[in-house]
Amino acid sequence: DRRQRQMCIRDSIYPTFKLEEGRELLQYTDKSISTISEFLCFSSQSHFHTAFKKQFGITPSEYRKQQND
Repeated sequence: DRRQRQMCIRDSIYPTFKLEEGRELLQYTDKSISTISEFLCFSSQSHFHTAFKKQFGITPSEYRKQQND
């Protein structure tokens, strides 16, 4: 039971850390979104795109554009 509970906590927290890392990579590097999603071990670029938009309310490309304006 304790082990299962730890896995649930990890599974719910870890994606948030991955998305925070993705946000920093978008802001501070010129790596492509495809490269970032692969680096963060998302199953696909579209999965990264969807998760990022759900977390932050904008797409990765919109976020990068905002940072460059």
